[in-house]
Amino acid sequence: MATATATITVDPYPFGFNDTLNWRIIYGTIAIQASPAQYATGGLALSWAGILGNLFGSKGDGTNAGTPHIVYIQSKSPQNSTLYTYVWNSSTEKLQIFYAGSAVSTPEAEFPNATNIPANVSNDVIAFEAHFLRV
Repeated sequence: MATATATITVDPYPFGFNDTLNWRIIYGTIAIQASPAQYATGGLALSWAGILGNLFGSKGDGTNAGTPHIVYIQSKSPQNSTLYTYVWNSSTEKLQIFYAGSAVSTPEAEFPNATNIPANVSNDVIAFEAHFLRV
């Protein structure tokens, strides 16, 4: 089976960004491809290429458009708020998915390799906030 893809969509103007002196902060959602697509160990690749260029054009202001400094990700669906946790791994630039343990004392664990993407994940509304440093 193929590895699932994660697609970034920026919220429409004026809600999709905050342009400050030192930062460009982008807001939007991430959609994850449904099963039979599968999760890959270490997470799903997130491509930020072109996100800032599409929003702001080439202003030549030195924005580091390649990699966000930090990304916050969370489910906006109440039914998923305790089932799945979404984490951006800055060292690999991937979206990792963790699921709740079977007991209160059991910690969350990352999806195993080649796990089919559950409907609760592919149908989830996953919000993000990404901070890009302007240099």
